[in-house]
Amino acid sequence: MTDLLARISARHRNHITSAQILFSEIAGIMAKVREWHEQVDHMSGQQLVAMLFIIQKMQSDLNEI
Repeated sequence: MTDLLARISARHRNHITSAQILFSEIAGIMAKVREWHEQVDHMSGQQLVAMLFIIQKMQSDLNEI
């Protein structure tokens, strides 16, 4: 019984750690989006396209988590 509780507890810690990592990644992305939002009026078309590629890469990275 103690072994089962230890395994459940370890699994629970792993889920909490994964969630913390995910929320940290999301917070970082949101900070970047806010920064870009402030700059978007001053960007060229080429810079906007580059920004979209970066956002797609971030989304792809999040999907892997």
